[in-house]
Amino acid sequence: MSPVRGDLLVIVPSRGRPDAVYELARRIADTAQALTALIVAVDLSDPTAQEYPLAAAAAPSLPGLLTLENSRNAAEALNLAARRYAPGVRHLAYLPDVQLPTRPGWDTAIVRALDAGTGLARGYEVSAARMEPARHIAMRAEIVNELGYMIPPEVETACWPDIWTAWAIVTGGLGEAENVIIERSPDYPSSGPRGRHDPCHRPGCLAYNVRIGDDLDKLAALAQSWV
Repeated sequence: MSPVRGDLLVIVPSRGRPDAVYELARRIADTAQALTALIVAVDLSDPTAQEYPLAAAAAPSLPGLLTLENSRNAAEALNLAARRYAPGVRHLAYLPDVQLPTRPGWDTAIVRALDAGTGLARGYEVSAARMEPARHIAMRAEIVNELGYMIPPEVETACWPDIWTAWAIVTGGLGEAENVIIERSPDYPSSGPRGRHDPCHRPGCLAYNVRIGDDLDKLAALAQSWV
């Protein structure tokens, strides 16, 4: 049985930023209004991995909080944590470790958007007073239970939004969670506006496109049970 239970589990893959744990936990503890848990998933290959437990011990108490994964990259750490904890929660969310929710009740807005019948949902992101393309995502836990991952393991991080958009098309659309603003931590300023997002043509994404049809068929059938 999953040791974490509730409405929403936020999974944050992190590498080389143990100091980010405290602010993530504090911000979520201060703004969450649903039964929300936080898991920071850390690669054991990270040279700073052993600093994370110390950072977690000083952080505000939240269900879960830290898992050390025998993984090689962010996608693998995210997927290992998602598979382990998905059976105990209704919904999962991915959040980069440099981004922070801002408004109280952001988690209830995400839960509400997903409960309305969509498979995936997101809010809005702002950095240095600019709205930017969203990098975070929330999805029903059934998606992870069905596919075995939150993101295909071969897909590069920069391409993750493209994959989630494709999944959303066959699962009721990409729900827009009102009142959800995610900001970039001032400790890790953006290198500049990303501008218009172009389709991803990186090797991992192209490799996944060969087999994406199978996943889309599974997700479309799964979405029928939400109608």
